[in-house]
Amino acid sequence: KINRLNSSDKFEAADIDKRKMEYLYDAGGQGKGPFVFMDSETYDQIELTGDDLPREQSQWLKENTPCVVLMYDNKVLGVELPTTVELEITHTVPQPKGATATNQLKEATLETGAVVRVPPFIETGQVVKIKTDSGEYLGKA
Repeated sequence: KINRLNSSDKFEAADIDKRKMEYLYDAGGQGKGPFVFMDSETYDQIELTGDDLPREQSQWLKENTPCVVLMYDNKVLGVELPTTVELEITHTVPQPKGATATNQLKEATLETGAVVRVPPFIETGQVVKIKTDSGEYLGKA
């Protein structure tokens, strides 16, 4: 059944609690959680499951990353990540000889296990800036 609304209908706004938290660690150690966060004001810790924090988000988190956890009635609705993160490249192939085209990209694995596309001049051990909503490489950190 589809409920239609009139322009005169009114609803009470949900009181969404935005809690500033810091990501501490992945208690499961496999990138699937539970993920432990600490409230920046009360120092209370909570654990989020992979349902609360999908891999599309958790792949950008390293220890001490500040986040905002959205809650309603003490239930987690979601997590707002920082717009960008700075992560170290743990593996990538060396720059191919003669690779001077600026539009060429290669794969690189980050310290969190995420794989991104970076320019050929980026090397293992360098820290790069990544957009968390798209995984886009933004530059060296």
